[in-house]
Amino acid sequence: MTDSLSLMLSDTIRVAESKASSIWKLIHTNRVDIDAVLEALEPLTVNIVNVVCDGLSIDLHITGNKSTLNTLFHTFRTLGYEPLSRPKEKPEQYYSTWFEHPDRKLQFWINFSSNACVRTKVGIKVQEVDVYETVCE
Repeated sequence: MTDSLSLMLSDTIRVAESKASSIWKLIHTNRVDIDAVLEALEPLTVNIVNVVCDGLSIDLHITGNKSTLNTLFHTFRTLGYEPLSRPKEKPEQYYSTWFEHPDRKLQFWINFSSNACVRTKVGIKVQEVDVYETVCE
């Protein structure tokens, strides 16, 4: 093995160990909050698609309807976490925000995708377009 490859591999291992250490520290330090969030979400009809922990935050990727999103807000706010942004007045298919607690370092990133969207006709648009045909001789 070349020296440069060996150096790259040892650097990669060192970074992975450091990342694993920071993830463990985040979970261990904030275990009470993490358990409270999981306990609050467990009985709900929340579809958690994916969970990622990068050592700085816990990222939850969730699908559901408007009621699910309202429940998420209620759950996090009851635990003292506040969102950094609010959903728009007109509902959209995707919404994401950070939930932060004023007294804690732990942050939750919520990435929400609505599974209650339907295609709806909202009007008619008339526009001129070129029409082409295939003509053979």
